[in-house]
Amino acid sequence: MATSSSDSEDCRFESDLDPNTDIDNGDHSEDGGTGTELGNSSKAAKPAKISHRTPEDTLMEVPGSLMALQINGVLEDALADSALVGPGLSQYLEALSEHLATATPTQADSRAFMESVQLLLAAMSFLPGNRPFKYQAPTSVRAIGPAALECVLLGEGGVLSVDVALEIPASCFDDKDQLNNRYHAKRALYLAEVAARLQRHPSTGSIAWEAGSDPRRPFLALQPAATTGLGGLTLRLHAVPAEGTFPLSKLAPHRNNLRGVVGADGQPAPTPHYNHSILEDLLLLRQIAEVTEEAARNPALRSALALLLVWARAHSLDEGADGLSPGFLVQLLLYTAAKSSLPSALDLVRAALVTLSSSRKLHAGAGLTDVEGSRAFRAFWGDERAELRRFQDGRIAEAVVWTKSGGAKGSDTAPPPRHAIVDAALAHALPRHIPGARVSRASATLLDAALGGEAEEAAAVRGVAAAAERLGKQLRGLTGTVLRVVATQALDPATRGAALRAPRPHPLAGSGVQGDAGAALPRCLRPLPLLCSVEGSGRWPAAPEAFRVAKAALACQLATALAGAHGLHAEARADASIEVLAHGHAFLLHLATDRDAVMREAERAERGAAHQGAEEESAEEDPDQALLVSHQGFVGGLAAEHPAFTPAVRLAKAWVARHLLSNHLGEEAVELLVAAAFVGPTRPMEGTPASRLSGFLSFLHILSEHPWSVAPLAVVALGPGGHLPAACRSPAHPLSLLVLDGEAAVHSPWTAHRPTAPVVRRLGVLARRARAALHASLVRGEAGVDACAAVFSRELHECDALLRLRPDALPAPGGGLEGAEERESPAGSATTRTVLEAECAALRTRASRAVLSGIPYAVVARRGAAAVRRELLVGLDPVAAFVRRLQARLDPVAVVLADLTPGAGVVVERVLVDTGGENGVNCHTLEEAQGAPIAKRPKTMNGHRD
Repeated sequence: MATSSSDSEDCRFESDLDPNTDIDNGDHSEDGGTGTELGNSSKAAKPAKISHRTPEDTLMEVPGSLMALQINGVLEDALADSALVGPGLSQYLEALSEHLATATPTQADSRAFMESVQLLLAAMSFLPGNRPFKYQAPTSVRAIGPAALECVLLGEGGVLSVDVALEIPASCFDDKDQLNNRYHAKRALYLAEVAARLQRHPSTGSIAWEAGSDPRRPFLALQPAATTGLGGLTLRLHAVPAEGTFPLSKLAPHRNNLRGVVGADGQPAPTPHYNHSILEDLLLLRQIAEVTEEAARNPALRSALALLLVWARAHSLDEGADGLSPGFLVQLLLYTAAKSSLPSALDLVRAALVTLSSSRKLHAGAGLTDVEGSRAFRAFWGDERAELRRFQDGRIAEAVVWTKSGGAKGSDTAPPPRHAIVDAALAHALPRHIPGARVSRASATLLDAALGGEAEEAAAVRGVAAAAERLGKQLRGLTGTVLRVVATQALDPATRGAALRAPRPHPLAGSGVQGDAGAALPRCLRPLPLLCSVEGSGRWPAAPEAFRVAKAALACQLATALAGAHGLHAEARADASIEVLAHGHAFLLHLATDRDAVMREAERAERGAAHQGAEEESAEEDPDQALLVSHQGFVGGLAAEHPAFTPAVRLAKAWVARHLLSNHLGEEAVELLVAAAFVGPTRPMEGTPASRLSGFLSFLHILSEHPWSVAPLAVVALGPGGHLPAACRSPAHPLSLLVLDGEAAVHSPWTAHRPTAPVVRRLGVLARRARAALHASLVRGEAGVDACAAVFSRELHECDALLRLRPDALPAPGGGLEGAEERESPAGSATTRTVLEAECAALRTRASRAVLSGIPYAVVARRGAAAVRRELLVGLDPVAAFVRRLQARLDPVAVVLADLTPGAGVVVERVLVDTGGENGVNCHTLEEAQGAPIAKRPKTMNGHRD
């Protein structure tokens, strides 16, 4: 069972190898050889065969009751055909073993698959150098996991997946290859050689890389050709070392096998998670041998495993990196069977579930009848914290009740946030058992001030999601239109919990919320995008222009139906989108049809190459709908799998905004950067972040340490498990995100044109400063260090001009970040501010104040909500629009930096004139920049100060 970790192993790898050294894998001939037709030969040295039993032998050994019949029916429906995963699979694996021992790959195939692992090798700082890897045929090829017992569940659409282990001979490794990722690198090279030998064989349908839960250990997904009779079967090929390859004592949890990982005392620190990743492969074949031996002794083991697999899938417990994987369930049953000799599969399942539940007993404490355990529990936690509680499963047990610091159980004080319970437990337990001890520093809430009121934000997120769901139901229930809406998908960061500040309900949008009578309502509303899929039709026009007109007509029809059926304000736009005010929020509906992709290609062909550049520039502002949907699902899935992901994303967005970089690094780009710390081949080697703080630190590490000028950052996204790219690709942009989507690797459109190289350098500098500040607070424990202020404070003294926008011109004033300050240069800043404020005061006219100022409640009461609603500006972000126009006017002499956080109390504009400094922060004054050669000045400036 995979586990997540919050260990902070610093994965720096020692290597004295030349990074430009070519990989030499021996002499390869040009032809791949004829090999053996896989699935039809049995001449190879046969590995241990899978035992075969009849269905009657593997059904439940329970009395002939209705329950027994139902259970047997479940098994028959869930299990794959024994002929497919039994003799047919065994013959195929035998032939595969023979082919790998005799085949020789072409140089092209060998080169292609060797290049495919370069990205992984680079992430592990490994190059073969003077110790070239030599391939030898696998010692054995055999099914592992449930397939070792011929127990494979049918997947969606009848798809079957079987795990297969290729035993790597011990002679393929050198002494001490367990150190510094050498084993993982050679394992990847071995699989690359295997893929090259299988690539062109007639019995191979397809073969590609796939990344599992451990990015250091990818595997090959092999689909046999239909001619083998194994169509629909996917073999996941894993390479494992022969038992005894590495001494077990060297892989103990307290041993260090990453020489760059050192503790605070400068001595090598333990690397338990790294050691476990090698140990898991090393002992895999021994565990499978024990499983098959136990299954031969107890035939009920196969049926018990099938029931556990069905149970885990039915409750979605087999999903995620920490889910109940098939391998874990196999070991659970093996452990259960070894402790008892139960006669039936149902008894084995019951015993396994009891074992599983008892392993989680520490979460709740001693049970009601456990007198000694209850006494010990109360002695440790104290009567002021411990009490008996009834849990949802009906069990009554001791539990610890947490309130705010100092609050006793039963008080009305709110409990600490979930991520701070560990700190609260330490603060309570240590002084209780160690006289005079106290917790002087706690890190869980170190940066919480930057996120503001999290309870209020969580309520706003729930409100946005509920409003989107309610509107979706109303859209799907509309009748009387040419085409019906069949599905809706919210696409805003707020609906996936990743927004720094979710939109609040607006009274004029139908929320019914009443505010302060003396306050004013925001005039600008940020619309929430909602993708509406309409039913398919074969009557769409073939011409792109006629298609757009027909789609716009459908949008008008849907808007009219929505207003008539539910009384909502709905207005269709010329681009076939629909503006809707519903349930307290503004929505922008985008229609999706089954002809959109075809029409897009036809329109691109009509425009020709002359408009290619304009299309690329607009891709970031209007990305493909399928990409948006995939991104929404990917981020939502990560948030569900990793509780620390969403808070880490919000911290990263707060940091980007606070340092005035939100106009250069969009929300989706930040989400992908943080996602790279949780999944993918380049995530930190010390394990998946388990807290918001470690996730944020990983984000800063990626920004500051990734070689952006050498390679793109690969993120496994937009699918159940991304494939490694076919080759190590060069970066297409200064900050290039390579999204591994299915079998393709695509560059993210959200970083296609921003940030620029100077801004990327500045991101790296600021990230290094933030990491140093956090290190000073977390590791060294320096007194007087305000980590939140140090991380989120703005360095305004590094800029040439500071422009402050009027609070009354902001869409929603009063939503700035807390816990940070603005550090300005002592010389010249006051003078600059005085001059700018004096110039702005002369421009403050009554007309300019009336455009964006809030709408007083008194005006709403006097004129009525329907009349005032027409004055709302849906989709207008005046700050972002101002920043874009300012950048267009000053480009390429200056770089405009801005905080675009919705509702920021003070929006700051910084103009940074880049002179190509090493850190991207060396600047001249704006007046000096205007004295630059004419060729470097934008035409719009005309030599005058803007």
